[in-house]
Amino acid sequence: MTQEPVTSPLPDRERLPLHIVMLLNYIPLHFMSAMNLLAARVERLTFLLSVSMESSRDWNPEFGALEVHVQKSVSLPIKHQHPFGFDYPSRLLIPVSTWNDLRHLRPDVVVSLEVGPRTLQAFFLRWLGLRYKLVVQVRESEITAMSRGKLRIMLRKFILPRVDQVLVNGESGRRHVRYCGVKDENITIVPSGTDTVNFGRNLITKSDSTELKLLYVGALIPLKGIMPFAKILREEAARSKRRIRWQVIGRGTDEDELKSMEWPPNFTFEMGGACGYHELPRIYAEHDVFVMPSLADEWGMVVNEAMASGLPVLGCTGTQAVEELVNPGENGWIYQPGDEAGLRRALREMLGTEPAALLAMGHAARDVALECSDHLAAERILEALRKTTAPLQSALPFS
Repeated sequence: MTQEPVTSPLPDRERLPLHIVMLLNYIPLHFMSAMNLLAARVERLTFLLSVSMESSRDWNPEFGALEVHVQKSVSLPIKHQHPFGFDYPSRLLIPVSTWNDLRHLRPDVVVSLEVGPRTLQAFFLRWLGLRYKLVVQVRESEITAMSRGKLRIMLRKFILPRVDQVLVNGESGRRHVRYCGVKDENITIVPSGTDTVNFGRNLITKSDSTELKLLYVGALIPLKGIMPFAKILREEAARSKRRIRWQVIGRGTDEDELKSMEWPPNFTFEMGGACGYHELPRIYAEHDVFVMPSLADEWGMVVNEAMASGLPVLGCTGTQAVEELVNPGENGWIYQPGDEAGLRRALREMLGTEPAALLAMGHAARDVALECSDHLAAERILEALRKTTAPLQSALPFS
């Protein structure tokens, strides 16, 4: 993970005297801990959501004490086509009440996620005279940006250099917004922080079983690279003398093909459907290694969760969390998207790692995941807010 010093961190007893409004589709449960930390450090934090929860998530929203308003929104189906050879459906959520909501709330700073309809509205409303600072969080990597199309890239090149601050997940995200014309001094890296309320709280203890227990949690769709990974895993497992168990948690279009695969005698395959968010800590704790074969993920929070639970990660660097958090040979194994030889090499190294070494790698993984924490994410956002609003803060005392 890229380490940037947090300059002059705010003591817990101090808060920025600002009203922050965040515009986003929904609040994933793994962001709740960071958002609660942020809310405690500003005068007021208001969320304007397009929907209470994304339809593809088997989660119930949990807003707690956060101030949340669900906007009037229109949902349109779209499809992203990636040059790696897969496409995937999504939905474009267009909030239609942003102008009226921002006029009513009168924020000091608007933080808008992604450069889409809500950011356009916030951008032009400010241009028309409503006074607030505008921060845009671009949850993107160079690889995921390859599927966005020329029009969206043109829009980013127009808007991003003209906002007050741009937040990105990691170095790949930084390179992407640089390409869009953003200056380094206006970029802040805010990694997706590990939810330390739910993950990483228990000491790592593993059984002495000689069976290697692998885990995947996520959607079963082409973007996730699950079928190419499974086929090569089957071949490498057949060459190994080790007993292997692989549990897959998730649903998607690749589910039936995955279920129909035949495995070698030393391999046990288990398929589970979707599970609740709060069940995940127990599931991670029952395994030895987490696999993340995704070809194009802007981050991949399951990597944080697994590492915080003491699992080394075998992952594809198409996932930005793998690129940022996994150090080969120390807390996992990596390979590049489309690199079959690299995947085979990573699998062979993993299969040849003894249980004691896996445990040590798990401890190293946990340390990295807890360093990349919800506290760090909140502090980085606060740092960006301080840089953006320095003149305003100089005129207002801390509360």
